[in-house]
Amino acid sequence: MKVIAIAAEKGGVGKSTIALNLATHLDEPDRPSAIIDLDPQRSLRVWFDRREAETPILVETNAAGLGDVLDAARSDGIGFAILDLAPHDSATMATAMRAADLVLIPCRPNAFDLAAAESTARMAETIGKPTLAVLNQTLPKRAFGRPSQVSDAAAVMESYGLKVCTTFIPSRVVSANAILTGQSVAELGADNSATKEYTALAREIATALNH
Repeated sequence: MKVIAIAAEKGGVGKSTIALNLATHLDEPDRPSAIIDLDPQRSLRVWFDRREAETPILVETNAAGLGDVLDAARSDGIGFAILDLAPHDSATMATAMRAADLVLIPCRPNAFDLAAAESTARMAETIGKPTLAVLNQTLPKRAFGRPSQVSDAAAVMESYGLKVCTTFIPSRVVSANAILTGQSVAELGADNSATKEYTALAREIATALNH
């Protein structure tokens, strides 16, 4: 089982949306995915309660219960465990990072989020965990390539020593619509570009995990 902690010290960066889309994309019949929600707000419950498919499963816990949940997931044949973390909770974040094989750091292309991403990366570095940053809620891709806001933000994160995904996730209406129907963007099937973006992101994560 591979464990991915989606971590950011700042709220509003889209951790839960990335978590549900990644978990659904990585879900396989013989190796289902699990989303482990460590955020007390329990935002993912809104999505999960509207979902018809049985997997990925959703488990709500806290830092103290994480080890037992992960042990159970391994015993049950879970392929990927995606940890969705609360912002502003350094203790839980550190616990989740220690349990993870990879720390995925979502970041919007603005100064506040970039500063928070650096802080999150430093924590992971101190704990000794590999990181991968993904730019989220950006402008969409243009015919000539990345928007300048994406290129500039990626350059800033790389100056922190972060590896940044070449895939970035633009703001799309389909993401909100998918959550309202208990689906992922790929399952909703309303926007092929959004599906391709998460497919590419999952591929980069698998490469980082040597999976």
